[in-house]
Amino acid sequence: MARELFGVILLIALLPYFGKAQQDTSLVTTYNPSYSSNYKSPPERVPPTLKFETGILNYVGEIGKGYELNSPFSGNYAFRLSFVQPVVRFLDFNAFVWTGRVSANERGIERNLNFLSNLFAGGFSFTYNFDHFLKEDRIVEPLLDVGFQVIDFNSKTDVIDEFGNTYNYWSDGSIRNVPESSGLPVDETVRLQRDYVYETDLRTSLESELGRYDNNALSIPVTIGAQMNMTTRWKARVSATYHYMFSDYIDGVTPTRSGVNQGDGANDALVYISAGIQYNFTKGDDSRGLDDDGEFYPLDDFEDSDNDGVWDFEDDCMGTPEGVEIDLRGCPLDDDDDNFPNFRDEEINSPFGVPVNTLGVALTEADIDLIYANFYDSAGLYGDDESMYNILYSETVIKTERKAEPIDKVSYQVELARFEESVPSSAVNTILTVPDVKVYDNNGQVIVTAGSYGSIDAAKNRQKELSRKGISATDIVKVTPDGQVSSVTGGTAEFDVNEWKLNESKDIIYRVQVGAFTQEANELVFQYLPNVIKLTSDDGYTRYFTGTFNGYKKAAEAKINILQLGFEGAFVVALQGGKKIPLSSVGTSLLEERRQFLETQESLTENQKNNLGFRVQLGSFKKQPPTEALERFMEIGDIESRKGDDGYVRYFTKFTRSFEEANELKKELLGKGYNGVFVVGEFNGEIIKAKDAIELLNR
Repeated sequence: MARELFGVILLIALLPYFGKAQQDTSLVTTYNPSYSSNYKSPPERVPPTLKFETGILNYVGEIGKGYELNSPFSGNYAFRLSFVQPVVRFLDFNAFVWTGRVSANERGIERNLNFLSNLFAGGFSFTYNFDHFLKEDRIVEPLLDVGFQVIDFNSKTDVIDEFGNTYNYWSDGSIRNVPESSGLPVDETVRLQRDYVYETDLRTSLESELGRYDNNALSIPVTIGAQMNMTTRWKARVSATYHYMFSDYIDGVTPTRSGVNQGDGANDALVYISAGIQYNFTKGDDSRGLDDDGEFYPLDDFEDSDNDGVWDFEDDCMGTPEGVEIDLRGCPLDDDDDNFPNFRDEEINSPFGVPVNTLGVALTEADIDLIYANFYDSAGLYGDDESMYNILYSETVIKTERKAEPIDKVSYQVELARFEESVPSSAVNTILTVPDVKVYDNNGQVIVTAGSYGSIDAAKNRQKELSRKGISATDIVKVTPDGQVSSVTGGTAEFDVNEWKLNESKDIIYRVQVGAFTQEANELVFQYLPNVIKLTSDDGYTRYFTGTFNGYKKAAEAKINILQLGFEGAFVVALQGGKKIPLSSVGTSLLEERRQFLETQESLTENQKNNLGFRVQLGSFKKQPPTEALERFMEIGDIESRKGDDGYVRYFTKFTRSFEEANELKKELLGKGYNGVFVVGEFNGEIIKAKDAIELLNR
């Protein structure tokens, strides 16, 4: 009956379309309540819009009445689809269908009842938006909706188990295969467990008491809620609906039954808490608006709302202030490429690649010192999070490779291991050997995954690849943008470091360890580092790593850039076969690689030439240098310190592309008593011999 009724309602709602097919469409309009307060009724043949809602549906009736667990948010999911037709400015007509299920269980000394019912309904309603009392340019508006509907229900109850035994509820709280009144000793009875399979038709089982009643009912839904007008086409809403039903048969408990199963005389009801969206499908070139005089004017997809000369559907930066210079994408110009457009950049020509603050001004050394102090500050002695947040970085600061990953969608990954609170220290290096490893803190558990894919099949291919490399007993998981991890296949990742056959691999993976802490670090400063991995191990340390590199050179470049950001103590880690290996063991191949490059006769590119130059090395120290030496270095100005892989910290003068200038500075320093200083070369951020730099310069 509900389906037939909805068919009639749907036909009425779509009548405007049939009229439209027979007449000229040039006057077809879309009602938009945000344009004029003089408007009293929309033009004819306005196409309805589509609304979809989902939420929690609850039963209100005799079964379980008064139980605390029967809250409005503990029910079952329901879904509602509506066609919305504006009638006048303050009133909409809705034709809808919805489906869901309700259930209830009551367990007591005297009465034990349960049911589950699948529902399908169709009907119509009118929505009032309180336009008479609200401002014209409102974004959020309250709603009151009243309608009429027919609900089909098909109620079932669970009275027997999977073996056909009837449930008999005893006064001791148990369920047994015979009634308590049978007089059998307890040890001669069989204790049963409910299987929660609702197998028995409730109407059939109660036919002797209630007769053959209808499995449908008339109902009046009353809704209150709020609606947000996000755009002219999109709206969002939240609401609560009370469905008053003209029936008391959904749960099978009525006043006509006898004994403890007799009802209280009140009809059954439903409560639906929901959220939804509404979209207007009207084509852009058929759209109409209203001007201040209530007259229609054309609106279409070729609108330029910010008047910058770029159509909205092609504009990547809508809302650009008037008069601001833009590029072909409609975005304000940013000459120094520091992510701050010229019109609000207080330093338009800040040096390329230099960190900038929230005003687009290059950071000073004091700002960098604040980053460093805040990074190592577990006691909260230096500044606050807000001051740290105001120090931003240009995307060009860290020249490490970034892999684009979706930020607004879930990803599918291969779970490798799952630990409680921390990772065994013996497993840290093994985990870091996996190039695409990721680590998540999920409700107290540390979950280790590999890869990030848009489909389950792609994740399974990675799973097979890992299995061939000796990493088995894995699971496919889904990871949300906020880092919540849930299983897809229902498997379990069993981690056993001894079963991972990584020791056969000859591949070397390089990472940069940013820091290791025994207390919680201020993680705000990590947000500008790419691919950060946080590993908390059972030795009490939390280590932070960034990047995955196949060669030492790129890892070293990343380390230098990170050091320049104030992360003092960052160093390169080499991993092979699940173990950390000393850099000295790969040093021969690195020196050979450098020697081969220097011996080639290839000309340098312009970019390589810009990164080739000289410095004067002032000294090197295994431990903290003497205060007197530091003070003398500071007198020179523009001093830079770098920590080498050998553990020594070396101090250099500023970078220059001229050997003559560096050599003159060396002589000047020797004359002032700076003994032991000498000229070194620098290429792509790496210190090399001065003669090698001169040779490269002369190509």
